Amino acid sequence: MKDIPRSNSTKADRTGSTNFKRTKTKEQILQVFVDFVNGNKDIVEAYLTRLKKIRKALESSEFFKKHEVIGSSLLFIHDKNEVAKVWLIDFGKTTRLPSGKTLNHRLPWQEGNREDGYLWGLDNMIDIMFAILEVH
Repeated sequence: MKDIPRSNSTKADRTGSTNFKRTKTKEQILQVFVDFVNGNKDIVEAYLTRLKKIRKALESSEFFKKHEVIGSSLLFIHDKNEVAKVWLIDFGKTTRLPSGKTLNHRLPWQEGNREDGYLWGLDNMIDIMFAILEVH
């Protein structure tokens, strides 16, 4: 699961983690999110809804098909009122493809194909949210 971003996780009580270098498996990432939402399934549902909307928008976006997205992140924020949002951030390394070229964003990267795995990673995040709802 190397393509799922590892950044920091801060909870309302200001505790959290910033070292995710050892967070590599789907199970570990799932646990980070369970801790981040403090087990609140309503927040997970809100994240899941937003992630699915983002995926649908990206899948139909002509801009997205024609751009390589490297180093972008998903920002997850929620509050004590269970308002939860997800934003796409960090587009500084986004580059337009040569004319006539498009990306699938789910194909494995290979030398020269410019696939970035963005939708593959997003699909994995959606699967993790479903797993949290099923297990926890």
